[in-house]
Amino acid sequence: MAGDLYNLFTIFCALILLWISMEIFRNSEYRRNQETERCFVFTILANALYLSLEGITFYMDGTMLGPGGIINYGANGLYFAVAILPGFLWLRYVVGLCLPKLVRHPVFRVITALPHLSVALAAVLAYWNKWLFGLDENFCYQRGPGYHMMLTVMCSYTLLSLAVSVGAVFRAENGLDRERYIRFAVYSLLVVLGEGLHKFLPAYPVTSAAVFASTLLVYVCNERWMSERQTGRILELVSQLQEANGKIAEANNGLRRTLSAEEQYRQATVSGARTTFHINVSRNLIEEEFYEIDGERRTPLIQETGMKAPCQADEFFRRWSEEHVEPSCRERYREVLCNRHMLEAFERGEREFSVEFECRDSLGQPLALRHACLLITDPATGEILCLNSSKDITEQKRQEMESRRALQDAVEEANRANSAKSDFLARMSHDIRTPINGIMGMLAIADRSMEDPEKVKECLNKIGISSRHLLALVNDVLDMSNLESGEMSIEKEPFDLSALLENCISVTRGNAAEQRITVETDLDGLRHTHLCGSALHLRQILLNILSNAVKYNREGGRIRLAVTEEASGEDRVVLCFVISDTGIGIGEAFLERIFEPFTQEDAGSRTNYMGTGLGMTIVKRLTEQMNGTIQVESRLNEGSMFRVMLPFETQSWQQEPEEAEDDDLSGRNLLVAEDNEINMEIVLFLLQDAGARVTPVRDGKEAFELFAGSEPGEYDVILMDVMMPEMDGLEATRRIRSLERADAGTIPIIAMTANAYPEDVTKAREAGMNEHLAKPLAAKTLLGAVRRWSRGSSPGTAKTNARRERAEQE
Repeated sequence: MAGDLYNLFTIFCALILLWISMEIFRNSEYRRNQETERCFVFTILANALYLSLEGITFYMDGTMLGPGGIINYGANGLYFAVAILPGFLWLRYVVGLCLPKLVRHPVFRVITALPHLSVALAAVLAYWNKWLFGLDENFCYQRGPGYHMMLTVMCSYTLLSLAVSVGAVFRAENGLDRERYIRFAVYSLLVVLGEGLHKFLPAYPVTSAAVFASTLLVYVCNERWMSERQTGRILELVSQLQEANGKIAEANNGLRRTLSAEEQYRQATVSGARTTFHINVSRNLIEEEFYEIDGERRTPLIQETGMKAPCQADEFFRRWSEEHVEPSCRERYREVLCNRHMLEAFERGEREFSVEFECRDSLGQPLALRHACLLITDPATGEILCLNSSKDITEQKRQEMESRRALQDAVEEANRANSAKSDFLARMSHDIRTPINGIMGMLAIADRSMEDPEKVKECLNKIGISSRHLLALVNDVLDMSNLESGEMSIEKEPFDLSALLENCISVTRGNAAEQRITVETDLDGLRHTHLCGSALHLRQILLNILSNAVKYNREGGRIRLAVTEEASGEDRVVLCFVISDTGIGIGEAFLERIFEPFTQEDAGSRTNYMGTGLGMTIVKRLTEQMNGTIQVESRLNEGSMFRVMLPFETQSWQQEPEEAEDDDLSGRNLLVAEDNEINMEIVLFLLQDAGARVTPVRDGKEAFELFAGSEPGEYDVILMDVMMPEMDGLEATRRIRSLERADAGTIPIIAMTANAYPEDVTKAREAGMNEHLAKPLAAKTLLGAVRRWSRGSSPGTAKTNARRERAEQE
């Protein structure tokens, strides 16, 4: 009777534990941490199963006859395996809550394998009756060594759980968790005590009562702990919810002010696009047909590749690239537009990318397209989507190519110009040193030939030739610099074309006489000779071309200058100047570059002909500034012909009779300011040789003080250098003009300076100077300027002389 009550109580406890486990399954709070809380539920289920098997096993052991029944063996084996599970699962539960890192440790995982080994051993050893349980010869119930082993393992699990729980009690950070860990320790302690008392009281269900009581205690207390914890969590969630609501409101305000980044991308990308479509990157799928839009024409692209939607994205891109993308772009196209690349870009955090390629549309027309991709996540499914659009950039590419070509041409042009300039500098080093060497050499010869007047005269003549050549080199460089900077002004003044042409022909014949070159003219078609324009620049154009005709001609050759009127009106005429020669001619290749600066057809020609390579460039620029045109025709070994067309205004004026040239400056009293002793000596010689009285000073300060202390009208003209120590010529002129005396504003002041740029002339005039003479000074130029500005010269005579002297200087 007592055995039956034992078994019934044990089974009753098992049913109660089974009901508790079902209640726990319905509680969602236990499912939050699935791995840990599942161990708690399985612990209760295992206890229920353990108690059930204990009642059933004891019932069968007490009623079944014979020591070898197979049912008895099987029940004992199953009881042996299940008895270990509650201890193991409870250990997992306690360790998972108290020491979560330990659950993932390899050693702990090895321990988890022990119950499974026990099950396997139980199944095998169940056939050895006496090793587990058995009946003696009097059919009395006996425990075998297997049972004691099972009991040891089960107690070991429970003792480990007790140790972990006690340790967690001392490490708990709040009272709520500390109370829970104490209950874990009580559970473990009760189970151990129950197993221990059962050894001394085998006839009573001590173990069943201990397991049932400890499980019920933990469950009830856990329910209260869950409730208290859930209340605290609700309060925390309410606080978090209020904070989140504030952030959502702020974000909504921002969204009202502007579109999302994704929508902005869509609008910017889709506008003007030829194609737009979506790809499901997660499934490598194009779900719907899409179209190429070209004006009114809509072409289904998936259908064109022989596929139907939905279709694989990679396969579509492969087929479309084979049929439409140019071979040079195909590899790059496939590398970017493939599902693998899109997934890798998404994992890297790269949301936007594009590829440009050349292709042909459905009609076979060439195109340049930019295919842009935007990777997003579908908020409903969490799948990765790719928004695709293609834009026609054919025109943009064409403009880029034209710009690149223009830039390349500009770079090549700059390189040619730099190369020409470098060659020019090297050539100028030679060409400048050559006349300087001639000057110094002739001076040395003249110094040693003082007793031979003819030899000295010959040396002086050659020094003059070298000096004029050196001056011509410098003038060409200065003219080119002024033309490039746009600072050369074209003055308009009346002039006589017949006199100008006569002067040019006279100079050319003088140069051509040494080579026995004949110079011919044809002026029969010329009706208007009184013109208004830049006579100085016309003379420079003609002399540059004529000098080249002499320089590159053959001995005994011929030069011809013909002038005709191409068009004329009441006050305007267009003249055509044709200059031809029978010289060596110009090659076709060089004809294209003849007007480029610093160029010569044969770099070695400077040895024979000398020059800077700027003459034709200066002619071209001057002609254009005078609103004219220039053309050239030439053949090698036959000669060249230059045709210059220039417009002029026609005028009816009577030339004033020129005053007879007279270098006599007797009676003129001049003040000269010059700091360079050699230049001062030259000026003093020229002026005093002409009969003038000269007062020399060394700087502008002395000139100002001397003039300020002189009587009004004492000096007729002041010749002033610009760059001097103490006080420069510009400042001295300004101070003289500011004096309060009758002649301070009227006395002529002439600048003598090596500063020959247009801005230097402007500065001189702004300071109050009347004329600007550029060094080196020619005797006629210097004396003519003094004669014009000194008292007694009429304005008309001064202007006429000035024009003639400037032309002669050129």
